Amino acid sequence: MSWSTGWSPADAIRQTIYWASSSAWSPRCAKLPGGPGRRPAPEQGARKRALKAVDGPLAGADRVRRAARVPGFPITAYDDLTIRQVDRRLQELSRAELRRVRDYERGNKARKSLLRSLDRKIQTD
Repeated sequence: MSWSTGWSPADAIRQTIYWASSSAWSPRCAKLPGGPGRRPAPEQGARKRALKAVDGPLAGADRVRRAARVPGFPITAYDDLTIRQVDRRLQELSRAELRRVRDYERGNKARKSLLRSLDRKIQTD
């Protein structure tokens, strides 16, 4: 995949996580009955390991993007992150960014513990 496809960095990261977690491509695929189009069953925990592996680089990319004042959602690949990963990223956000994340979370996954954490951080800032 290339950046010329028009994908955002978040889309590229989601695709990378998908490929890493589902074993969608593997040299083993060519040897399976049915040819290279058939995928082996995903390895247990591969998605979790992939998310953990990209956590640091994603957080760094978010810091650089905010410093450069590039518009966009405050947390890259937000929908693919765990509550713990999101909570760590909240420390670096402004009050306006925290509100934006809270509004998005409320309208989508609505994870109660994350919403409580967001409300606390907004009130203390």
